[in-house]
Amino acid sequence: MTEWGDYAITAVQYNYDDSRIKQVKRKEVKPDVLANTETVDRSTVVGGIETGDDYTTAIKNEETGKWSLGDEIHVLEVHGQKFIRTDQNNTEEDNLGGLPTF
Repeated sequence: MTEWGDYAITAVQYNYDDSRIKQVKRKEVKPDVLANTETVDRSTVVGGIETGDDYTTAIKNEETGKWSLGDEIHVLEVHGQKFIRTDQNNTEEDNLGGLPTF
């Protein structure tokens, strides 16, 4: 996928050891705009991807205030556990790149 998905994740909140994402801030992708920021838990993201929603990351340019398309987000199962990642690495942790934390 080289275009915006259904949702763009803009920030993450990790657990105590930074191995699992607890929550994300996501925006709904609409024509020419990212709208309706909401905080959802990781199971919402996993379930959405598994039922056909497309997720990407988005990075905000602090100088211009504009959003840039980041990477496509995948669900990977490693040793029976599901992880959300922007790469295909089988590491047992979530990884959405260098998104800001909240």
